[in-house]
Amino acid sequence: VPGDAFAAGDLWPKKGGLPNTGGGPVHLRASPDGKHLFLSGPYSSKTAYGHEADPRFPPARVYRMEIGKGTMEPFATLPTVGENPAKAGYGWTSKHIAHPMHYTVPHGPIHDVAADAAGNVLVADQDGQRVAVLDAAGKEVASLPVPYPDLLAVHPKTGAVYVLTKEIKGYHQFRKTLVKFAPGPGGWKDAKQAALLDLGVTPAATPRMALSASEKSTVLWLIGVREGLLAIEDKGDALEEKATAFAPTPEMPGDWARLATDAARDELYVSNGTTRLWRFNGLTTEGGPLKKGGKPFLANDLAAGYDGSLYARVSGDWDGSAASYSGPFWRLDRDLNPLPFAATGTHVLSPYIYSRYGVGFAERGIGVGPRGESYVSFM
Repeated sequence: VPGDAFAAGDLWPKKGGLPNTGGGPVHLRASPDGKHLFLSGPYSSKTAYGHEADPRFPPARVYRMEIGKGTMEPFATLPTVGENPAKAGYGWTSKHIAHPMHYTVPHGPIHDVAADAAGNVLVADQDGQRVAVLDAAGKEVASLPVPYPDLLAVHPKTGAVYVLTKEIKGYHQFRKTLVKFAPGPGGWKDAKQAALLDLGVTPAATPRMALSASEKSTVLWLIGVREGLLAIEDKGDALEEKATAFAPTPEMPGDWARLATDAARDELYVSNGTTRLWRFNGLTTEGGPLKKGGKPFLANDLAAGYDGSLYARVSGDWDGSAASYSGPFWRLDRDLNPLPFAATGTHVLSPYIYSRYGVGFAERGIGVGPRGESYVSFM
C-alpha cells in the first residue's frame, strides 16, 4: 500500500520464477517511500531430488522491484563462505552454522532485508556475521558487526536499526538477542551499538518481529521467542521488556473443545478435549481449573443438570485416578463430591464407558433432562 492506494502485481514474470530449492528463508520488505519491494533469503540449489542449481538465482542475492510496476530484478549479491550450490546434496555449512543440528531451522547465507528513509538497504548477512548496508544502487557502504543476525526493523524517524539474532545452541535450542544500532553523524559508516537485550535460549525456531513507533514510545513486538507475545521498549541506551495485556495467564486452557452451562448458577464449564476442565463465572469471568483436593479433576466430558448437579465422564480406569480415554460415568455435586441416586444408593451411573484416542478423546457429548435423565453418546 504505497501512500493511500493499493498496488498489485506479480513478483516474477509468468514463467521463470525463483525456485527456492536451497530452502532459504523468505523475507519481503517494502521501502519507507512505498516505491520498492525487496526480497532476500531464497536461492537455487542442486538437490538429491533432481533439482539443478540455476545460476540466475545464487545464494546471498537480494532482489528489488518497483511496486505496481515490473517484476523482481537482481539488486545486489553478497559474498558467501558456504559450499558450491551446484554440489549434489548441497547444504549451507558456513562456519557459524556448522552445528550438527542446523537442519532444524530454515537457513541460508542471508536472512531478513530492510530499507531506511535515506534509501539504504540493510541485509542480515549470516555468512558475514553482520548487517550489510547497501546504498540505493546496491553498493556496500557500511557494515554493522553482529553475530547470527536473523530479523531487522528500522525506526522510521530515528533511523535506528533493531536486529534480532538467533544462534543455534543445540537440538531445537536457539539463543535470541535483540541488538540496537544507532547511526552516527556520518550515517551508517560510524554507527554504534546502542543497546542489547539477551532473550535467553528457547526451543522456538521461527521468531517474528514488528516495530511500533509513536511520539511517546518505541516498542518491538516479538513472537516465537518465548511463550506468548513479548513487548520490548526502547529506552534509548537500554531495551526493556514490558508487561502487556497479552501475557499468558497461568492455568488457562490452551484448547477449547466443549462447553457446558449451569443455568442456575450462571457458570460455564470448558473442556480442552482430553482430561482437563475449567469452570468460570459467566457474569464476572472469574474461575479456573476444576480441582478436587488441590489436584486437577480429570474428566473427559461433563454436563450440568437442571438442579445444578454435575454428570461427568470421569477419566481413568474405573476410579478416575489417572488420565485415560475410558472410565466411569458419575453424578457429583458442585464441589465434586459423590451425589448418590435414591433408588440405587450410588453416584455411579456406569462403571466403565469405552472410548479411544481420536479428535481429543473421541467424546460425543452428554445430555441431562429436567428429571435427571442422562444420555451419553460414545464411540
